[in-house]
Amino acid sequence: MVKTWSEDEDSRRLLAFLNLIKALSLKKECAGLCIKLMFVAFVRNCKFVLASNIAQINLMRECLLELFGKNLDDAYVHAFVYTRQLAITLRKAYNSKNKEDIQSVANWQFVCSLRLWCDFASKYADVHALVKSLIHPLSQLVYGTIKLNKGQRWLPLHFHCISMLHNMAGVPVLCEANLSEGKQTLVENNDLRLPLTGRALSADNRLLIPTLPILLDVFQLVNFNQRSGRASNAPLDLRLLLHFTPSQLRETASNDAIISWLFDLLAECMALHANSIAFPEYSLPFITEVKQFLHVCRVASFCRQMKALMIKVREHSEWIIKCRRRVRNLASKNEMLNIESTCTFIDSSNKLLPFWQFYVQHKQIRFNELNRLTESNKKEVSNLVSSNFSMIFIVGFFYREKG
Repeated sequence: MVKTWSEDEDSRRLLAFLNLIKALSLKKECAGLCIKLMFVAFVRNCKFVLASNIAQINLMRECLLELFGKNLDDAYVHAFVYTRQLAITLRKAYNSKNKEDIQSVANWQFVCSLRLWCDFASKYADVHALVKSLIHPLSQLVYGTIKLNKGQRWLPLHFHCISMLHNMAGVPVLCEANLSEGKQTLVENNDLRLPLTGRALSADNRLLIPTLPILLDVFQLVNFNQRSGRASNAPLDLRLLLHFTPSQLRETASNDAIISWLFDLLAECMALHANSIAFPEYSLPFITEVKQFLHVCRVASFCRQMKALMIKVREHSEWIIKCRRRVRNLASKNEMLNIESTCTFIDSSNKLLPFWQFYVQHKQIRFNELNRLTESNKKEVSNLVSSNFSMIFIVGFFYREKG
């Protein structure tokens, strides 16, 4: 059944997974063995992440997360063991500095395993105390992976790692209903609600997992003014890359992809603490760095994106400062929480604050962009398959005629 789930077409994968869930509900003592077999199959399929198999890998990850939720105690035991194995692999790479050991970290199987356990900790941290305890070691693993592979060449890997940290911090994401219907606001009982969901929206569940310094370093790593004369046929999809090749770095698409992902991750980084009363201080390094970037960058499209985000962040900081002035007792935690819960989403005219409007709109646009990029990748794969089939047919016909 696990073999069918890991190797067959999507419809049969789902059917096999449902059968596994049903079988485990009847025989719960087999949960540990099933988790182990499915995880090993998942890692085996993640040796390469391509446009042709990324959908299957994402499906397998979602299935595993659903399976973990059926038995969190057994899932935690396996998460602890496999997280420890990842840590041992990372420590060996740091100690030896051997190319092979470093490659054992900078590969898709390591990254996909790390993402799986980060998503597991993010999804079930609020309902299981032991699962929540995994957030700190997983964060250290992600930071270690970033520091092991430095430089502009490894920015795709850095972006993958930062997205894992954001997920564990509970980054606000669009609700599924909002994505399907394309709405920008939700109204329930005449109260304006954010069309977002995420642990960071609650002051009690918010975690500080620093990612802003790593993101701001990108402005120093990349020369965004250097526009290559080598045009790109198609945009680069960083979801399918761990590092840039030298030829990709010479293409104009590399800087376009970097600025697009950097903008998205910076917006998430600001949204993580946008409902915090300390947001003005938290966002100050971002505003300072972007000001310097706007001063030196000569690419209008890059400047336009970053300037728009900086303006909204600055407006939101000023709004938080106004809210803080109404606090009479700064030592009162309840008063602080009350300010955070009532004054950071809607303004005095009962409208969604500009920053949140901007963030929701950006996330909708980003969702559509990634969908278009996915469709483009599928077309390229189908064209490649058809061209290869035609070439095989021509070569076979040639040898048959020659014989």
